[in-house]
Amino acid sequence: MMLKRSIVLLFIALFFLGMSPAYGKIDDYTRLLIESNTIQGSQVFTDASPSGHTVTPYGDVQHTIANPQLGSSAIYFDGAADYLNIPDSEDWNFRDEDFTIDFWMRSDAPTEYRYMMSHWVDGGGVKRSFGIATDYDEPGKIYVFFMNTSGEVHDYKIEMKSPETIVANTWYHVAVVREGNTAYLFLNGVLSATDTAAGGMLNNCPNVLTIGARDGGTGYYWQGALDEIRISKGIARWTSDFTPPAVPYSEGSGDTMVSLVPDVEHPVIGDSLCVDINIENAADLYAASFDLTYDPAALQYQEAFEGNFLNADNGATFFNASLLNDDPANGIVVIGVSRVADIGGLSGSGNIASACFTVAGGSGTNTGLSLVNTSFEGSEKGTTIDVVFDDSPQIPLEIGVPGNLTVSDPGTLNSLTLSWSGAPDASGYEVYRADSSGGNYKKIGTATDTNYQDGNCILTNVTYYYKVKAISAAGNSTGDFSNEASNKAAGISGDINKDNRVDGRDLTLLARAFNTSAGNADYDCLADLDRDGSVDGDDLIILTSESHTRIAGGLK
Repeated sequence: MMLKRSIVLLFIALFFLGMSPAYGKIDDYTRLLIESNTIQGSQVFTDASPSGHTVTPYGDVQHTIANPQLGSSAIYFDGAADYLNIPDSEDWNFRDEDFTIDFWMRSDAPTEYRYMMSHWVDGGGVKRSFGIATDYDEPGKIYVFFMNTSGEVHDYKIEMKSPETIVANTWYHVAVVREGNTAYLFLNGVLSATDTAAGGMLNNCPNVLTIGARDGGTGYYWQGALDEIRISKGIARWTSDFTPPAVPYSEGSGDTMVSLVPDVEHPVIGDSLCVDINIENAADLYAASFDLTYDPAALQYQEAFEGNFLNADNGATFFNASLLNDDPANGIVVIGVSRVADIGGLSGSGNIASACFTVAGGSGTNTGLSLVNTSFEGSEKGTTIDVVFDDSPQIPLEIGVPGNLTVSDPGTLNSLTLSWSGAPDASGYEVYRADSSGGNYKKIGTATDTNYQDGNCILTNVTYYYKVKAISAAGNSTGDFSNEASNKAAGISGDINKDNRVDGRDLTLLARAFNTSAGNADYDCLADLDRDGSVDGDDLIILTSESHTRIAGGLK
């Protein structure tokens, strides 16, 4: 549950990069937004932007629930005349305005000149506007162009090619941005390429906008998936590195949001755990302060760092972080940051600060962090910024993993000995056994120390496989298994009474348990030689086949 709070004065802590205007919502700059997040096989495509453009599918382009990036599905193009067309509009006749095009992309097999998006007419004057595709000469590199042409002459041209080569079946966030005379290409929020050209006038291209092909659907079809396809006009949303959106744009609230993001999902004792304090959709943020609270029994504070949001324009900042009263027992880190002098605030999303800890205890439980005594201020003195706080994270602290598990045969014919190295903070261990490597492991017992004697129905000359898991002080066994180890009690198969012979005494024991199953009072697990849960003719065959070779005269 999010709680809205009104705040004042000095710093904040968060995770992101970039000082551009808010991007996590549908706003007035959003001129096209095609999302998926629907059912398998649907061929209904909707523009969720305020413009509400008509989107027409061609071929077999459809929504698929296989390997989505955001939401429940993505848009799949099979490379054989699959594409989307949207009628020409002033929304993407950019001329000399700033704009941003961004989307998620996954290629089945990167090959040359596969178009993700295009807006042009080829031939009869060659009125090209822009295109985003894989490169013709270097397949797998992203190629972007903007141009204005008169006949075959380029009056204005920008070209960018990513130095990175995309990998098949991998999602990438692609962002193409123009601000003034400079263009930027970002892959996964990292600046990949840039180009500059004066007189940035793009054509008023009299053709449809095409997703997944070139020139209205005339070829070079995309093969793979696209999602969250957005065009923004009148805004350069990013001009420096940023973190791509983690939820569909239609789910963005548009509020200024603060959240805590741990960098390890399931830490164990001894691990380093850093928490990024993130802000999203900030408007004119000048300063902020807060107390970061934590459980000192679970975490030991190490240090905190200023993020790169409030100084993203290289403006001077003050930053301070220290334990409250220099006492770690309080479990409070006091953090503050502010821009210096009259340099205005910053808008957008980014990382304000990060605090790092060492996991010291609490295995098998969750540990929480939260922000209290928070205060956010705009560039005008006395102005406050309303902030929505996301849920404080509850971080599961895993118990450590036992290691170096070995299994030895003590030579008693009826048991195997296990030993392992201990896990920090463990109050005990659970022992698991299977009949085959990687098989169906079942818990067979517990140990308070780092060894265990398994005498649980050990058949001679049969290999058993083991793993061990630690139990936390809270009584949970939430950690990972140890390595797998195996061994067998040396002896003769079919030696039910463990006298190192297979003879009539073993036959008698099998006969007494014959036609019984596990759970029956007369069932003898040592007579169940094939370990199928019942004593029957199959076990008799095993025993008699051994007795012929082990007993002089044999059993007939």
